[in-house]
Amino acid sequence: MARNQRIFYACQAVIITPVANVPADDYIVKGLQSVGMSSTFTLDQVFETGQLAIYENIEDIADIEVTLEKVIDGYKLIWDLTSQGLCKSTLAGASKARCDVYLGIFDDGLDNASGIPRNICWNSGMYTSSVSYSYTVDGSATESVTLVGNDRFWNSG
Repeated sequence: MARNQRIFYACQAVIITPVANVPADDYIVKGLQSVGMSSTFTLDQVFETGQLAIYENIEDIADIEVTLEKVIDGYKLIWDLTSQGLCKSTLAGASKARCDVYLGIFDDGLDNASGIPRNICWNSGMYTSSVSYSYTVDGSATESVTLVGNDRFWNSG
């Protein structure tokens, strides 16, 4: 018999570290408003003469994307974290910087994201694809950053 259980991801946290660094509190994105993730798998279909069916599906490297949006609140900006501070001095250096993005999903009974997460999504070797800032008249100023890469790993905490 099927059980009716809700899925509720109220307590999440994102950490952005330089590649191969250990996640730590210094790298937590403060004021994060939203997180979006997508994966695209490209299949190359190979056919054989004398056969109507597909001979082989060759899976190409996955393209992954992470989009983050935060309120500009005095804490480190997302782009500052993704570029390891290079965005303050050189745009060319900042565009080449790679980072690891961790999304921690915590127990829905907690009031905040603390302790050991139930699940972790690790996006490795991410590059900054786009950065935008929004300054509205009647709302908060926000930063939106999109990161792209090829490696994603889900794990239990």
